[in-house]
Amino acid sequence: MILVDFNHLNSRILHSSIATLRPKKKNGKYITEDFKDFMINGILTSFGYFIKTFKEYGEIICCLEGRSWRKDFYEYYKANRQQKKDVSEINYQEVYNVYEELAFALKESFGIKTLRVDGAEGDDIIAVLSEYSFENNLKSVIISSDKDFKQLFKYNVDIYDPIKKEFRVKPKTSEEIQEELELHIIK
Repeated sequence: MILVDFNHLNSRILHSSIATLRPKKKNGKYITEDFKDFMINGILTSFGYFIKTFKEYGEIICCLEGRSWRKDFYEYYKANRQQKKDVSEINYQEVYNVYEELAFALKESFGIKTLRVDGAEGDDIIAVLSEYSFENNLKSVIISSDKDFKQLFKYNVDIYDPIKKEFRVKPKTSEEIQEELELHIIK
């Protein structure tokens, strides 16, 4: 399975689109229409690259965000992110509408499996599918530069960092995996 962290991919391409095109602003926000097509092209091109480059891993699954169950237990979970979005020059509501249209098009027009679970983040879906692939002797690769995925090495997944354009080095033992997880938690 090729497990794509859709939120990570979108964020990376959103920011590179704005940096490349330097869109105009209206009322202090970038005009989404000025970079929308460039962003869509970047995301579709990325999916084409992932399918072609990682075909040995099988089908591609686009893992989408749902409302996180963590907010039910800790009201301040990622609270700073919303504050940053509120003052950002990016009109996130318009951008999220583009993402929704794109996720629909990936599924309906290109036949790419998309998976969203209410109460789960895309990261949670990737973790569950990684465990599933391990238990069923399937080969899997996670496409993301999110360091949280290192803990999934215990499921013998590969992790490809699309920013660095390289695979993450797997720890050699389960003890090393545990040490890296503990170090990441501490940091």
